[in-house]
Amino acid sequence: MISQGKQKGSALVLTVILLAVISVMTVSMMFLSQSETWSTANYRLMSQARDGAEAGINRAANHLINTYAPPVTAADLALFNRNLYPVRVVANGRTVVLSADSDITDNYPAPLAAEQDAFDAGAQDALAAGNQTVNYETSARLLTMRQINVYAVGPNVIQRWEIASKGSIGGIQNALVEVSAVLDRTTAPAFSYAAFGTSEECDPPGLTFGGNSNTDSYDSGDYDPTTCSDVTDSLTCGALENSGGNLGTNGSLDVVGGSVTIHGSLSTPRTGTGSCEEDFATDNPDALEADEPLVQLTQLPEFEDPAFPNPTPLLVDQTLPNNGVICPAIVGCTGLSKNNFALAPGTYGNLSGGGGAAKTIHLSAGTYNINSLDLGGNVTVIIDNGPVILNIAGCVSFNGDVPPTGCAAYMDTPLATNGGSFTNDSMVASDLQIWYAGEGNLEMAGTSGLAAVVYAPSAHFETVGTTDFYGAVIAHTIDLTGTANIHYDRALENGDVILGSYMLQAFTWKKF
Repeated sequence: MISQGKQKGSALVLTVILLAVISVMTVSMMFLSQSETWSTANYRLMSQARDGAEAGINRAANHLINTYAPPVTAADLALFNRNLYPVRVVANGRTVVLSADSDITDNYPAPLAAEQDAFDAGAQDALAAGNQTVNYETSARLLTMRQINVYAVGPNVIQRWEIASKGSIGGIQNALVEVSAVLDRTTAPAFSYAAFGTSEECDPPGLTFGGNSNTDSYDSGDYDPTTCSDVTDSLTCGALENSGGNLGTNGSLDVVGGSVTIHGSLSTPRTGTGSCEEDFATDNPDALEADEPLVQLTQLPEFEDPAFPNPTPLLVDQTLPNNGVICPAIVGCTGLSKNNFALAPGTYGNLSGGGGAAKTIHLSAGTYNINSLDLGGNVTVIIDNGPVILNIAGCVSFNGDVPPTGCAAYMDTPLATNGGSFTNDSMVASDLQIWYAGEGNLEMAGTSGLAAVVYAPSAHFETVGTTDFYGAVIAHTIDLTGTANIHYDRALENGDVILGSYMLQAFTWKKF
């Protein structure tokens, strides 16, 4: 028999042991729960800090795109050493840095210090995230800077920036995350479409067609007027191809009667077919046929207005004489024979054929700063050699700047053929370039077979009754009613450039 006395206290011991085990398990579970809670809180704080850092990237990129003024003049560019990577400040040899980060020292040329002040004010902020405050500070390091000549505008630069942004949350449970990205700007061909309408409105639309129209392309680089009869002659003459006749608009394309066949694509920020008012890309979609799918633009092309003519055109009427062999009233005009004249590159006023006898005007390579041009039904303009640039002001009066930089009042129609015509036998579209910065009308009716480029991003352009137009057109609104065929010159793809789109890329991040 077991002695009862020896069992005294065993229950107490077991109870103590069980309590100890339970206590340890409880503490372990509490520790695990606390660890999960802290881990969740840390992840939330890190995510919020990263969101803040990404907001800083967007804020800095927005500043560089929309507010920052890059150096353009020769004096400003001389402050930067663009031959090194990254770009350096000439004065101290250190990397160019714009900074709104308290831990990073800015380094921007002193004469342009206003850019650093603006960046410091505009590229940092604090955001509310629940009961937390997320702060972000940014900096931007200039990696490359290249000078380009923007078509019809003048010198500019394209830059590549490396943007760094720190998002932070203070307190006992703090968080710090850094995000970096590269902001790059590209160039684009000035003319990559047969026609592009910059209007974003439905009425009037960017592009209007009427009648049965067709777009395609040719290559003037393969065309030799001494051996080729026309661009349909053979492949060696830049033969027309049922491709490359791309159209574009910031708004919509409208077909008013007839049909349009696009041997290429239609580019627009809109999608689908249907009513423009419902945000579709085309009105009257049943009348439109395109070989390639609709291209949706994620960014609108940047077509800047051309530079105002300099030297300034004259605000005087200049009329060619009837049956004359000389033209003494027009400086730069030379009589070649009866009713046959040559104009040298230079500055002119309101040029007019003047009616009466049929006349011929010869133009040669160079820039013609003209206030307006009215051919009338009796004038033929012949491009002897190119490129010929007609930079049209279209002013009724000039603004008060000295020299004038624009019009105080614009003419309604600064260019009108009115049955007259242009002849460009080279078929090189860039041999005749028409620039216009105003909002008036450019009317080129009856100029069938013309090879030219028209750059008038704010104007209305129309070629009513033209059988064939070779080259490219950029205007606010383009009316091609009655224009049977538009033939894009593929040689333009490798020609002049404009500022292209911005790209934000190469994202990386790290936490501290």
